[in-house]
Amino acid sequence: MNITIKEKSGIKAIFEVVITPEDYKPGVEKALKQIKNNGNFQGFRKGKVPMAMVQKLYGMSAKVEEVQRQISEGVDKALRENELKVLGQPMVTDSTPAIDFEKQETFALDFEVALRPEVTNLPTKEDKLAYYNIELTDADIDARIQEILKSNPRYVDAEVVEVNDIIRGTVCELDADGKPLEGGLRKEENAMLLVSMIKNEEQQKLFIGSSLNSVIVFDPTVAFGSTVEFASLLGLKKEEVEGNQSKFSFEIQKITRSEAAELNQDFFDALFGEGEVKSEDEMRAKLKEIYGRQNENDSMYKFQLDTESYIKEHKANAIALDEELLKKWYKTTEQGAKMTDEEFEKSMPRFFEDIKSYIYRDAILTANNIVATEEDTLNSAKQMAAMQFAQYGMNNIPEDVLANYAKTLIEKPESRNQINDQIERSKFAAWMKDQVTLEEKNVTAEEFKKMFEPAEA
Repeated sequence: MNITIKEKSGIKAIFEVVITPEDYKPGVEKALKQIKNNGNFQGFRKGKVPMAMVQKLYGMSAKVEEVQRQISEGVDKALRENELKVLGQPMVTDSTPAIDFEKQETFALDFEVALRPEVTNLPTKEDKLAYYNIELTDADIDARIQEILKSNPRYVDAEVVEVNDIIRGTVCELDADGKPLEGGLRKEENAMLLVSMIKNEEQQKLFIGSSLNSVIVFDPTVAFGSTVEFASLLGLKKEEVEGNQSKFSFEIQKITRSEAAELNQDFFDALFGEGEVKSEDEMRAKLKEIYGRQNENDSMYKFQLDTESYIKEHKANAIALDEELLKKWYKTTEQGAKMTDEEFEKSMPRFFEDIKSYIYRDAILTANNIVATEEDTLNSAKQMAAMQFAQYGMNNIPEDVLANYAKTLIEKPESRNQINDQIERSKFAAWMKDQVTLEEKNVTAEEFKKMFEPAEA
């Protein structure tokens, strides 16, 4: 095997791989011997078939397979021994003649590959980036407390129905005379209805203001406008109520109302853990700590986004690429091959922007030995798990439960890659924060929130 670098610049390399009979014949002979010894040939005992017959039947396929294997090894060797930092994959040049396995004994192929250029324009204190410090006022804490109280309601019994109440009771299908229909649909005692889910205003008014033990006659088809809610009320499948035009009675046996939670020890324990907080003042201090930390994370996330935009517009854009060669390679990928010519060309500006930004970021991460460690990955997965549980109001999840859930997340390659990518982006932003000049600005939570709203056309 002979490898020669024919051309090399900062953005492209062309190399030749030559495979001679001395390279591939030993492999071919070994493959044919295995076929001879292990194959089943009609009329011959195992291992007794003449080699000439094996050569005739399988010689060419064995040669093709071994030459292709040698070529692949040659390409890998060329990249490794010449320390070529590639973008994409090597491709056979258009000028390389097609292989004729029957006639050729020696195989010479030229490969071309795009190279990753060096990054030179590193950030300095001359680069200026805004950093937004989010103010946390007493009014912000008051608002957060009210949100928490509303999202953690307590349920009390009521005597008269209001629009946001839940009522329970017996639902019964009626006949034309307004009496219980014999053999009709019915659900005893535990039928549950959220009054606000009644879409028809007139039907909803039939319930509002009613007291315990009242019997309301209503039309479910009109009330809900959907067989799904109708069926759910009766604990049935929607197919079982389709076409039903009857009126029903609802005997109210229980009215439940949600009220904002009270600031007491039970509430503190449920929210923060038993004994962690013992007064409203301690709760406010704890929330200030929690939301202050969250604000710092939000500020850093905004800085990360701004950093990535700045790098794209002022640093990575100076990186030179062999765009034609990269387009040629990308067209051979599964994603590129699916596109029409118009879609492909339209996607190229973003494609090159992303590659340049990746090259810039990766060069800095590599030079400074910044990586996503296994501990980083697990901790980030645990944070992600905690956020998912919090969406369902589950805030005090045991550490072992979070750890097991996190391990399940990072066992999936796609999830692990996404988590590690975010870790590296975050670490890159933290590194940038120390390299550039920060123009710090104090903003309110509302002002900060508006920064993420889409600009008006």
